[in-house]
Amino acid sequence: MNASRQSGLKAPDSITVDGQPTSLQHGNIFLFFYDPECMHCDAAARRMSKLKWKDTKVIAIDTRMPQFAADFLRDTGLRAGASHDGKVLREVFKFIDPPYGVALQNGHQRAAIVN
Repeated sequence: MNASRQSGLKAPDSITVDGQPTSLQHGNIFLFFYDPECMHCDAAARRMSKLKWKDTKVIAIDTRMPQFAADFLRDTGLRAGASHDGKVLREVFKFIDPPYGVALQNGHQRAAIVN
């Protein structure tokens, strides 16, 4: 029931990723919300770094401590674009604590991954 309620939420048209405006409305995108000081987030990112993402663009969004975002991605090996637009995204995708993931397809949520 929870998965069906979350399915279909529309993402914002675009966010800033690596300093550039990036559309969330086309293709497959995985949004990974994390706290750079969270050991669960670190473990999740390290597991995700071993996955083959094929045609899915991964965007990592820090939930706090943005000054550590680049270090977090480097240390975990996660190949992802970095965004600090968590506030805008959390207005749509509501969760309490990271790690949290959102699978988007053509701008609409298809799944939410908790922990």
